[in-house]
Amino acid sequence: MTTLIFEGKDLKAIAKDTLNADEWELPYESLYEDKDEVKQKKAIPSFTLVKDDGIYLMSGNTKTKLYKNGKNRICYAKGYNPTKEDVWEKCRYAVGGDDFAEKLEVKETWIALLSEKECALKVEVHDDRWELKLDRKYLLKEMNNA
Repeated sequence: MTTLIFEGKDLKAIAKDTLNADEWELPYESLYEDKDEVKQKKAIPSFTLVKDDGIYLMSGNTKTKLYKNGKNRICYAKGYNPTKEDVWEKCRYAVGGDDFAEKLEVKETWIALLSEKECALKVEVHDDRWELKLDRKYLLKEMNNA
């Protein structure tokens, strides 16, 4: 199992984009035959987890993903940013050799927290699934302040 950690101002910005959306992307949408299933999945708040040149998250937002530079706003997983280090082998070991884009369904309450607070999103990579978790340190701090 690999744990990917996403944090910082880039995650906060992506969460805000996601929170303000009313429809979310479905990667590889053309592969779905059932149009009702496509419509249903596009109604679920999401981030898009991508592995190509590094490992990163994007907002699943269909409307405002492109920015001034013509590229998507992204948040690299901690230790998987190719502009800071050579991560090709590390990415391959963490999530496999093939590039992908995967819809990660996220609870709206989590998206709201991520858009406002300094906390991290952890994505646990298992052979057959993804598990999303909020940073425990953040949750404990919030509980102690309540």
